[in-house]
Amino acid sequence: MDVDECETDNGGCNHTCTNTDGTFECSCDDGYVLNDDNFNCDDFNECDTGNGGCSQTCTNIDGSFECSCGGGYTLNGDGFACDDVNECDTNNGGCAQTCTNIEGSYVCSCDDGYTWNGEDLTCDDIDECASENGGCEQTCANTDGSFECSCGGGYVLNDHDLNCDDINECASENGGCDDICANNDGSFQCSCDPGYTLNADGFACDDENECATQNGGCEQVCTNNIGSFVCTCGDGYTLNDDGFACDDVDECASENGGCAQTCANNDGSFQCSCDGGYTLNADGLACDDINECNENNGGCAQTCKNTAGSFECSCGEGYVLNDDGFTCDDVVECETSNGGCDHTCTNNVGSFVCTCDAGYTLNEDGLACDDVDECATNNGGCAQTCTNNDGSFVCTCNAGYALNEDGFACDDINECANENGGCEHTCTNNEGSFECSCNSGYSLHANGLACADVDECTPDHGGCADICTDHDGYHECSCYVGYALNDDGVSCDDVDECNDNSDGCAQTCTNNIGSFECSCRDGYTLKSDGKNCDDNDECAENKGGCEWECANTVGSFYCKCDTGYKLDSGGFNCEDVDECENNNGKGNCAQICTNNDGSFVCACAAGYTLNEDGLGCDDIDECATNKGGCDHTCSNNDGSFKCSCNTGYTLDGNGLDCNDVNECDTNNGNCDQECTNNEGSFACSCTEADYVLNADGFRCDRDGQWSAWLAWSACSVSCGHGAETRTRLCDNPAQVNDGADCVGLAKETQYCNEGECSVDGGWSVWLSWSTCNPTCGDGQQIRKRYCDNPWPSNGGQECAGEDEGSQSCNDGACPVHGQWSEWGTWGECSGAGVQERTRLCNNPNPENEGPTCVGSSTEEQYCNLG
Repeated sequence: MDVDECETDNGGCNHTCTNTDGTFECSCDDGYVLNDDNFNCDDFNECDTGNGGCSQTCTNIDGSFECSCGGGYTLNGDGFACDDVNECDTNNGGCAQTCTNIEGSYVCSCDDGYTWNGEDLTCDDIDECASENGGCEQTCANTDGSFECSCGGGYVLNDHDLNCDDINECASENGGCDDICANNDGSFQCSCDPGYTLNADGFACDDENECATQNGGCEQVCTNNIGSFVCTCGDGYTLNDDGFACDDVDECASENGGCAQTCANNDGSFQCSCDGGYTLNADGLACDDINECNENNGGCAQTCKNTAGSFECSCGEGYVLNDDGFTCDDVVECETSNGGCDHTCTNNVGSFVCTCDAGYTLNEDGLACDDVDECATNNGGCAQTCTNNDGSFVCTCNAGYALNEDGFACDDINECANENGGCEHTCTNNEGSFECSCNSGYSLHANGLACADVDECTPDHGGCADICTDHDGYHECSCYVGYALNDDGVSCDDVDECNDNSDGCAQTCTNNIGSFECSCRDGYTLKSDGKNCDDNDECAENKGGCEWECANTVGSFYCKCDTGYKLDSGGFNCEDVDECENNNGKGNCAQICTNNDGSFVCACAAGYTLNEDGLGCDDIDECATNKGGCDHTCSNNDGSFKCSCNTGYTLDGNGLDCNDVNECDTNNGNCDQECTNNEGSFACSCTEADYVLNADGFRCDRDGQWSAWLAWSACSVSCGHGAETRTRLCDNPAQVNDGADCVGLAKETQYCNEGECSVDGGWSVWLSWSTCNPTCGDGQQIRKRYCDNPWPSNGGQECAGEDEGSQSCNDGACPVHGQWSEWGTWGECSGAGVQERTRLCNNPNPENEGPTCVGSSTEEQYCNLG
């Protein structure tokens, strides 16, 4: 009876298993071929045969393949051919201006006046200003497809829109200048007659203020006049004979400046000061004694006594004045025989105290120290035994305990912590002792420390089904060969080598009790190793029926063809592959494809040559030979070329020759006067008298010439250095374009009426009032002014009125400073050991807001210090 091998694990087949009488066969799905082991299926690479029929790119995938196309093509609906994509149909191909579709690609081009930017796919405007500034004399502004010239301030654009002409601002109302106007190229400049300076507005002329520059040389006050100035000085100064400097007045030279002690002259004033121990009075002249004892007791620790211009410190009984003259030092009793103290003597201010070391208590005499028995109270805090020592005590513990770090408690000794208490296995600590025990499989020795192994295999074979092996502390079961230990660790089960893949059989494995046996399926022969099976080679006889080549596989075979051919539907014979049938008959060729038996050949259209790869077509550069027949410039294009002409020429209708352009026919070639056409260019010239051709080659320049001087103007003043002017114009003839301006000034100025004008004197402002003298009790103060604003000159009138004024001051009575009377007698000594005395501020009393006495009206001192 036949065995259906396919029912078990699909017969080991990767894909399809077909049972046959006495054997079976493996086969594979479409797109796969049977491996040499006759079980597994390998992917068949369709792309290796005729590029899989793909027009361009064939990509093999597992069990199949896919066709794809390069850039500029899209896959045809048949899944094989590649059709050209017209990129220009979508968003103009991304081109800024013109898009031209070509096979597999497209080309962007630009209108005249633009240049192609291949990186950004844009048409960039040609910046005419980048080349010689576009012909502009000054500023060139590029515009989209063109450009514009412009001029800076002071210039105007010429009629031919390239050059800039200077504007003569002085020709109109003297440029707005008060006095002199000088035209410059693109600007103008105003200036003033002598004695005047140009205003910040750049037009008006102002009188020169000598005081504005370094104060006119004056040391203090400078007053400007028309055409002159005068120096003056402030209080405390007098004007030097040079009329500029100010000299200080030394107030101390007269009666010491009124100062009671020291007078110091300062620049423009003076300052009174006092000796040490005195302070300057509010009147700034007198000196008052400072009572140092009134502030912080003069720095004295105990008693402070004021003296004229100074003070003295002193100390009470039991203290001595320190060398610093301020502090009082206590007498230290502890420095002599430790104050009589047994242990420690501590000094206090005015006394001392004895103290004892720890473990002692102070005796009733306040000097001796007695030992304290700490054990007498609560056992000294000891957990077990307390022993008193002189000045101290110590705690100790019973055997089996150790004293705690606190010096009081007793801790149990853990014998197990030291070498496991001598136990071989486990040590358990108890209070004051310990106990040894053994691990499972051991018993405790009679010495209570060591552990002896228990032989589990001796009674009942350790419970093992086959073999029992005793180990130190445990035992282990094992099985005979061909058996495996069960999960219970005791019983043994037969090993099925066929199930755990330990048999090594190539095909069929049969398990036996304690062993196994390998066998092969029909169509295979068991090898001598008793495990592997040999395949039968179908290709060994008549190439398996294949026309060209037979490829054996495990359990099967397949036929193969040479490149350029493919298997027919029968799978045995080979037929030609038409490589040109895809891609609209072009196959992989860029342009023309011709199919041959087993191959194909590519060709190119006119204007192209075949690339070295035999597929692509390269453009022929017609311009490389005799400029393509062009008269001037040849520009090669893809598959063709284009002629262009130099500036001054236009392309002929034949597309090759260049004809001259007559520039004079359009706007006279932008020439001011005469235009003459030349081959490929033109030239401007000037025909009118006095004109010459400008450097720009277009304009005609003419130099300006002065007219006659006009009459002098009226004098600006009737006296005191006036000025009169006359002018002329640069219009005989006027300057044209870049012709030279007239040489010289357009305005002349000369002095007139130079006699000085009479000036009446004017008063200055009143100076400050002088200091009131005396400072109280019907004083008087004065102030002055000067006839110098301005000084009278050239017969002018003196100032009317007085140059000095006075007024009364300090009409009230003078203030009286309060002064102390003599100290009274000391009072009775109080219980606190202090006595007091007083004084009165009545020698004299303070009057008329005079200051009261400085210092305290009472004074204290220690008494009965013995």
